[in-house]
Amino acid sequence: GNLTAFDLATFQSMATTPVEDGVSDFAVHPENGKVYAVGTYEGPQQGRIGLRMYISEWDPASQKVTRRLPISPSDLVSSIRCDPLNPRFVYSTEIRQGIIRKVDTLSGTEYMRVRFFSGKRLPYAATSSGSLGYITCYRSPSVHKLDLNTGKLAGTLELPGLSGSGECAYHDGKLYVGDYAHFKVINAADGAVGDAASRPHPPTP
Repeated sequence: GNLTAFDLATFQSMATTPVEDGVSDFAVHPENGKVYAVGTYEGPQQGRIGLRMYISEWDPASQKVTRRLPISPSDLVSSIRCDPLNPRFVYSTEIRQGIIRKVDTLSGTEYMRVRFFSGKRLPYAATSSGSLGYITCYRSPSVHKLDLNTGKLAGTLELPGLSGSGECAYHDGKLYVGDYAHFKVINAADGAVGDAASRPHPPTP
C-alpha cells in the first residue's frame, strides 16, 4: 500500500510513501493538492482497533502522511471523492457496512452518513456532477443518485445486464460504469444505455 507522486513532464517517480491501510482509492484536493487515501482491513495489525479505518492525508509539500482521520464502523473503504460543492469535505463508501459518509477534512469529524439497506445494494464506487452524486453498487445493477445538499437519495438507475460495478465516472451527461467483464455508457438523466463493450475474460491457467 503506497502513494507515489510522478512528475508528468518526465513521468519520473518523485516520492513513494507507505500508507498503513493500503490504498484502494484516493482523492486529490483541487486547491491545496493534498491527497486523501482510503484502504481496506486486511488482517490484524499491531495496535489496530476492529472496525476502525482511516482517511490518510498526504501532504505534497512534505511528501508524508500528515494526518490520519478515523472513521468507524469501517473495514473496507472502496472509494473516496472530494465534494464538488466544497472540497473541504470528502465522501467515502464503506462497502461491508453499506455506508456513504461525508467527512470534514479540517476537523476530521464525520459530518453526515447515509446507510444502505443490507444485502446486495452495497455502495462501491462514486462520482459526481454538480450537487448530485452517483454511487454504483457491489453485486447490484443499480446506480443511486445522492443529493449532496441534503444527504438524501434522489433516485435510482437500473442497469440491465450489469451484475454490479466497481468503477464509475461522469462526463458530459453520461455515466461510465464497468465491472470485471463489461463497460457501459449510461445517460445519467434516464438510465438509457448509449454504448456498451465487453472485455474478454483472461484464459484459465
